[in-house]
Amino acid sequence: MWRFDNIKKGTLETRPLYPALKAYIREKDLNFIIAGGRCLNLRQKDLAPGKLDRWLDEFSYCTVSMVNWTDDRPSPPFLAADEDGAARIARVTFLIDLTREADDGRASSFYSKMLGALATQFFAGRPEIDRLWFPFFLEGTAARGGTLEDTDGGTAVVRQ
Repeated sequence: MWRFDNIKKGTLETRPLYPALKAYIREKDLNFIIAGGRCLNLRQKDLAPGKLDRWLDEFSYCTVSMVNWTDDRPSPPFLAADEDGAARIARVTFLIDLTREADDGRASSFYSKMLGALATQFFAGRPEIDRLWFPFFLEGTAARGGTLEDTDGGTAVVRQ
């Protein structure tokens, strides 16, 4: 997990991250499951001209971002969240992946489990955060040692 003030300035060894991330999103026509803190499910190819750049700018300015890399290629899902340290919560602002999810406001059981694993990884890198909130509902699974709390029109994975 990387935390950048601006992902456009980040590097992996000497290679800049931003062009690789943007190229991968285009190549795989990834889906913006969450953008701007809302569940949208929009494929990259369906975005208006310039929207990908604007959303990647917003992604880069979130408090924390998770982009895993395998060699020199990013590995989805990509997550960005804004943290409220006083409330110990991070609200997912962007979730970019290969699949469509939560069209009806509820993630599938499989994807809920995957997000539980992602939350475990998130909490390992952000010990000051106790809740990771998604703007849709998750099916009965949680991060290792965590619980689910339906709140604010979505679900928070709560660290125990």
